[in-house]
Amino acid sequence: LKTKVSANEPLVILDVRNSESYAGSDAKIKGAIHVSVRKLKYRLGFPPLKDVPKDRQVVTYCSCPSDEASIKAAHVLMESGFTNVRVLKGGWLEWQKASGPTEPRPRG
Repeated sequence: LKTKVSANEPLVILDVRNSESYAGSDAKIKGAIHVSVRKLKYRLGFPPLKDVPKDRQVVTYCSCPSDEASIKAAHVLMESGFTNVRVLKGGWLEWQKASGPTEPRPRG
């Protein structure tokens, strides 16, 4: 994932960390879209997610100990017809350890 983000490859990264974890962090993976797992199915009907091709690679990540939220989000995506869905093993903590590219998260 780090290589793909650095090369600006066409993929969608979904940050599905819970509100507390997201709010407690100053950053997110570069280009990631934050969305609640609970609202993901609904949000797929609105931009920017409604315009994502179903065969585009989508990577989900969270900060759960066993990637629970990422896995739930991946299931929602696959049930909605997405065919190239991956879970970032280890999520946000592993991304930070790997010094993956990040950007400041939006405020508010």
